[in-house]
Amino acid sequence: MSKKKAPAKRGEKAHAERQRSASHAGFHFHNLYQCCQMKWFIRYLLRIETKYTATPLINGAAFHEGKALFYTTGSRSKALRKVETEIKSRRAEFESDEEYYKTFERCPVLLDYWINKFGYIDLKRFDLVDVEKELTVTIPGTSYVFTVRPDAIVKEKGKDGDWYGMETKTSSFSIKTTEIGVHYGDQATAYLWAAREHYGRPLYAVIPDIAYWNKSSTGPHNINCVRGDLVQRTEERMRQFTAGIATLQNIISQKVEAYRQGADPYSLFQRNTYYCDAYFKPCEFIEICDNNLTQVKRLPPGFKRSRKLISPRPFDYVEDKLANSL
Repeated sequence: MSKKKAPAKRGEKAHAERQRSASHAGFHFHNLYQCCQMKWFIRYLLRIETKYTATPLINGAAFHEGKALFYTTGSRSKALRKVETEIKSRRAEFESDEEYYKTFERCPVLLDYWINKFGYIDLKRFDLVDVEKELTVTIPGTSYVFTVRPDAIVKEKGKDGDWYGMETKTSSFSIKTTEIGVHYGDQATAYLWAAREHYGRPLYAVIPDIAYWNKSSTGPHNINCVRGDLVQRTEERMRQFTAGIATLQNIISQKVEAYRQGADPYSLFQRNTYYCDAYFKPCEFIEICDNNLTQVKRLPPGFKRSRKLISPRPFDYVEDKLANSL
């Protein structure tokens, strides 16, 4: 007789939802503010989000979950089941049944290709240090914290093996564009700096780990899993990054406090209209952005107020939901 599955403990579901997000007070939280302050204000202070989640984000999150389980168990079957379970658990977030079934069919196939090309080799080549562990470090010269959640920290087997950070990206658009984004972007800078602070030793590099399947492809012949060039950063680049984050955090904190004291948010948080239609699609808030959302009691169809997002105070953690790549 099979045992009845124990009910989830209180808070476990919420914890799982948080794990799908990017790290608290992390790179994407700050990056969104830099891209468009008004979008940041809508998402994090007003806690407004769309009813449906973009399909590439769910696909990326499920792939990450499956890859993490493969690393920790070495089991292909468990990893593929994890992907399916993750997608099923988020069915209500898909805008259409077509998108749900397409993701459910394709994501496990993509992970299976990755396991066959890199997964087993990685387990032979590396010892795992941490997988999806949130690292919290203090920004130099401040009391603010910065967090990252690297996909994996690994060590080359052997007594003096180098340490690496794995940066997983799923892409349905372009391998080259994705690789360039990782190579020059400050997410890798943040990983290298924060990992060194947390572990007390440097990573040799970040390894871009890209799993590509063109969204228009009707079969797996188009799948390609590649490892980009190693990403390294100089001391000066990391110093520039942390100095900039410290200044940015001070600015955000001052504006949040001013808003709480009654200042007009539309004078504090400016729009960057370049991002209204960036990435070949309109911003999800484009239809409501120019309303006075501080006075709207009932949101238009397609939007909701999130209970998961937390209005940040100067030293609070905040949920950041933009980590998974398109």
